[in-house]
Amino acid sequence: MIVNAIGIDYAHMLFVAISFTIFSIIYAYVAKFFIKQLSVSDLSLNKYI
Repeated sequence: MIVNAIGIDYAHMLFVAISFTIFSIIYAYVAKFFIKQLSVSDLSLNKYI
């Protein structure tokens, strides 16, 4: 029972870590893309970035 609970907890932590890593990579890529688009469309935004 204890081993089973630990296994489930470990799998859950691993899933959360992988999901967080993938989300961080996607978010960074999207943020970089939008900042680039904004910079191209409106150069005055460079003061705020």
